[in-house]
Amino acid sequence: PSPADGALLIDLQGSLWSIPGKGGAARRLTPDLFEAMHPSWSPDGRQVAVQSYADGMWHVWIVSADGKQRRQLTAGAFDDAASWCVLALVLATFGAGPGVAVLAIGGAVLYTGFMLLFGRKLLAPLGRIVEAKGEMSTAMLAVTMMLFCASAFVMDAIGIHAIFGGFLMGVCMPRGLFVEELKKKVEPLAVVLLLPMFFTYSGLNTRMDMVNSVELLLIALGVLAVSVLAKFGACWAAARLAGEDNRTALGIGALMNSRGLMELIIINIGLQKGIIGPTLFSMLVLMAIVTTVMATPLFELVYGRKARESGELEALDPKLAAAA
Repeated sequence: PSPADGALLIDLQGSLWSIPGKGGAARRLTPDLFEAMHPSWSPDGRQVAVQSYADGMWHVWIVSADGKQRRQLTAGAFDDAASWCVLALVLATFGAGPGVAVLAIGGAVLYTGFMLLFGRKLLAPLGRIVEAKGEMSTAMLAVTMMLFCASAFVMDAIGIHAIFGGFLMGVCMPRGLFVEELKKKVEPLAVVLLLPMFFTYSGLNTRMDMVNSVELLLIALGVLAVSVLAKFGACWAAARLAGEDNRTALGIGALMNSRGLMELIIINIGLQKGIIGPTLFSMLVLMAIVTTVMATPLFELVYGRKARESGELEALDPKLAAAA
């Protein structure tokens, strides 16, 4: 319930609604197809934090209690999508000639356009079937996996990479119970088997013994320094320009500086396609690991410790402060 007036939040059919605590007419806070999930009131009850899939990617939004103002807070997935597009162009042009590049780029544009325009409508019946049955049957799981493999095959056949086909299919899949059931069935295998195998594969391709000279070590340190400046420095500057105080901006920079799984996937594709060599690959893996490991202690240094001492974390969420 809202700390202000006891109003209740409910995400119904993709829209966010507010219901008065004492009863009465419900108020719609978000439009149709906003794909709102997991709403939570702010401590003063004036705003709602909510996840949204409005643009085909999960983001955190702030919605005013009356629904008149909405503000998107995150954009990480957009950056990942942009990275995929850039990588797709690089892979397309890194072929055997202009004909291969034209086929790859043209085919990718046509297939992406088709999926974005018609994909969700064509796949919507799958979501309705799952909703009607209340669960995802084995047959439905098999159909979903076949569609995923077919989409991956199309992208691989035109000369991009199979992973882009899987990404597009995931963007167009129905939301709601369909996604929850699919995650329930696929996530254990992916987390327990496939993800560790991927990290093992990356580790086997990492040859730190090839960074065996002072010059190469300096290059590796330069890559690390540039990567920190590009994310930590840029995000700190963006936060300052947006009006945040210096300590909060430093905290944002520390968190954003962490590299994730996407970087490892991209550099593995680059190594596989011969765009980068084993030495540069090892330097980039080292950069990804170091920036990820340094995220927590750096955040504690510039923001977390002082925030706990001043009581800021308790003001935001007492449970979060106790856990920290």
